[in-house]
Amino acid sequence: MSSQKLKIVSLLALSVVLSFFKIPLFPYAPFLTLDLSLLPILIALVALNLRASLQLLIYKFILLSLLQGFSLLVIIGNFTDFLTGCLLVFFMAWLQKDTFWEYFLNVVLTTSIMCGINNWLIFPMYQHFFQIKLSSLLIWTAILPFNVIKCSLLIWLTRLMMKSRLLLHL
Repeated sequence: MSSQKLKIVSLLALSVVLSFFKIPLFPYAPFLTLDLSLLPILIALVALNLRASLQLLIYKFILLSLLQGFSLLVIIGNFTDFLTGCLLVFFMAWLQKDTFWEYFLNVVLTTSIMCGINNWLIFPMYQHFFQIKLSSLLIWTAILPFNVIKCSLLIWLTRLMMKSRLLLHL
């Protein structure tokens, strides 16, 4: 097994383990739980490359769906996390400078797009498959602040690791 593949497998294992440590942020939206499972994927982007990071996102989606069961509820949740990861990775790769404004723009773009995806794709899926009526007010009171917190924390931790040279040996 090559060194690159070993790193990808190790980061995948770390990502899957981290996905099981969830912190609910809003009592009125218990389905929004913060986990740091995207952190190893962002680390892969910085330490390896874009391709490795995207591979990790796909493998994580498949592996978590296998481990948690292929229920529609699990797949929708994992798909939403997958989309968030894709956006974070894409914008971090696109905005390659290590400045506050680049990270701020990443958070704003990812959060804005995820609010739209939730409003026009995820919420209608929940309504169609589970007959759950989700108010668009939930976008502003839960989804928006949740994505700002999650994206900011993940980007800040990744940046902190880059600055402290923790990724040198990866």
